[in-house]
Amino acid sequence: MKIDFSEIDTSVYNEMAIAMFIFVIGIGATAWLVGAVLSMLKVPPVVVNTIVALIVIGCLYYGASYFLW
Repeated sequence: MKIDFSEIDTSVYNEMAIAMFIFVIGIGATAWLVGAVLSMLKVPPVVVNTIVALIVIGCLYYGASYFLW
């Protein structure tokens, strides 16, 4: 039995790809902004990197829960 892939609606894939792209750009912008502000406040790089990493991990977790569940 053959599966007819022409019947599958793929429009939702394009919308999810655009939403995911915007989400990833937002994560990068947020991490950059927080890192820049903390660096201007003379926070040690180890602390800045830890905070930025936790923000990125939290955003990715939220994104995974939003897009997958």
